[in-house]
Amino acid sequence: MLVLVLVLEGGDGAVAGYALVKGRAFGDGVRSLVVHEMGAVDAAGARRLLAELAARCRELRVAEFTVREPADSLVGRIVRAWGADTGSGIRWAAG
Repeated sequence: MLVLVLVLEGGDGAVAGYALVKGRAFGDGVRSLVVHEMGAVDAAGARRLLAELAARCRELRVAEFTVREPADSLVGRIVRAWGADTGSGIRWAAG
């Protein structure tokens, strides 16, 4: 099981956002990533966290990740504007 905590540092050194990510591994590689909780002070921070998550997915060769956030939350509104599927959780293609 992969567990990843991303912390976004603001310009003043304070915490500006975070993401708690879990991944399930079957055999050699991680097959899926789920963001169980994510928060950011502002939309720019949320976009930076989502971009970092996408970069981590590319490194792990994971095609998409799921964000467990309400579709009307800050993160939900951003990824819906980017074209993510919001059926059950928010599925976002990492590419």
